Amino acid sequence: MRTRYFLWLFVLSLLGAAGLVSVQAHALPERVATHFDLAGQPDGWMTRGGELAFFLSLVTVGLPLLVAGFTYLARFHGPEALYVPNGAHWRSLENHPKACAILFRFGLLLGAALAWWSAALHARLAAANRADPPRLDGMEGLTAILLAGVVVWFFALWLRFRRIV
Repeated sequence: MRTRYFLWLFVLSLLGAAGLVSVQAHALPERVATHFDLAGQPDGWMTRGGELAFFLSLVTVGLPLLVAGFTYLARFHGPEALYVPNGAHWRSLENHPKACAILFRFGLLLGAALAWWSAALHARLAAANRADPPRLDGMEGLTAILLAGVVVWFFALWLRFRRIV
């Protein structure tokens, strides 16, 4: 598949997730519980505007951009820095550009998934702040989804590089 389709998916995911986070933020109180201890009790607070700026810039947009950016930058480190299955094949001068394109596409997919996961995380944060007093519950499922998604991503990447095509 062409990289531009993955790029469009990534950009639309960033815009969609950022839009959801922005809409959710307007329903938050002026003083937002943003950090919680293991028992779900708040132990860190921010203003609504500060929370929105922090969450959008670092979590919803920043983290996906960082992932996609690192996978893009792999092409500038030279073939010897590429450690993947069938490495001799993928590090050859003729196949290295293709390997970098594959890695970048996978980075865009992971970045898009992280953007949507961050919107789900923000929805949990908004729900926690609707309670009186604020309480964060049910993070186990969201954390499991993140961990399972990253494991599936790594496995799919590994399988892709095992295939020489």
